[in-house]
Amino acid sequence: MLNHSLFKISRRNIRVHQFVYNVHCIMYAHCMTSTMSFRAEDDLVKALESEAARTGVTKSDLLVRAAKEMLYRLACERDAAIYDELPITADEQATWPQTQWPTDSPGTDWSEIFAS
Repeated sequence: MLNHSLFKISRRNIRVHQFVYNVHCIMYAHCMTSTMSFRAEDDLVKALESEAARTGVTKSDLLVRAAKEMLYRLACERDAAIYDELPITADEQATWPQTQWPTDSPGTDWSEIFAS
């Protein structure tokens, strides 16, 4: 026999349920993604599939990473173009610390650091 008191509906229960539902939706909305579809050459698709299999990363993750890196590169190129048009003035440069990079002595051996 069912205990009907468990299914009792009250305003308090509805408010609690709505609160939990709303919090869940807000938390889920934070990590929602959109689906995209695009056309690619067969060679690119094969290379992407083989890289995904080799690294154990999904094709989607590889494409997202590539898109983010490309957008970052384009933003850097825009920043460089702005810098070319509006270089740093002498007054702006005067506020920077006046330290220099250390110079290498003639016998510095970097082979241990950059060994492959």
